[in-house]
Parts: sequence; structure tokens; C-alpha cells
Amino acid sequence: MEDHSLNLVLLEQMLEWLGLEADVAEDGERAVEMACGGVYRLVLMDIQLPGMDGVEAARQIRGRAGIIQPVIVAMTASAYLEERRRCLEAGMEDVLIKPFKLVDIKRVIDAYLEPD
Repeated sequence: MEDHSLNLVLLEQMLEWLGLEADVAEDGERAVEMACGGVYRLVLMDIQLPGMDGVEAARQIRGRAGIIQPVIVAMTASAYLEERRRCLEAGMEDVLIKPFKLVDIKRVIDAYLEPD
């Protein structure tokens, strides 16, 4: 889930290079629906989503009982410690600071996803 179309295209390409597919939510509400209704192991959550922001979306996902909880990694342009703290307090496991590189995405994949 990403707030800017060019960043989204680049992120999708990076994931494809790593052999992964992405499903995209157009806003925070849809991100919650998808994460709670699907079987996602990893959610890359942009903080600046339209409507419900990524932090609130993460809180709502974490608040849903009975679902398999995915790893949620924030994506933000803010390198401020307060932003990172806000994301972690909402239940996200990690934060990627934009602009990120393929090696950054690979680090997240390697850290949080078990090989199939």
C-alpha cells in the first residue's frame, strides 16, 4: 500500500525482482479489509494513505481477533524518531524510510518471511 503511483510502480518492480507478488490497496480502509480478509504474511504499509492513514490501519488490523496477524512494515519519508515510535506503538514490526533501495526491501523479506 503506497501513497504515490511512481513509488508504487518501483516497489512492485522490486518485489517482482525478489520473486514476490503484491496486492495493492487504494486507501487505508481497503488495506484493513484486505489484511483481515486475506492470508497475507507481510504488509508494506504506507503511512500517508488516503482516508485512514497507515498507522490507524495497522492499529485496526492488530485489533482484530481471530485473524492470522501479518507482519506490518511501515513505509515513510519521515526519518524522525517520533514517527518510528508511532509506527511501532501501532503494532508495526519495522519501518522503511523512503527512498529505499532493493537491498532494504530484501532485508525486510529476509528478516520477517520464512522461505516457502
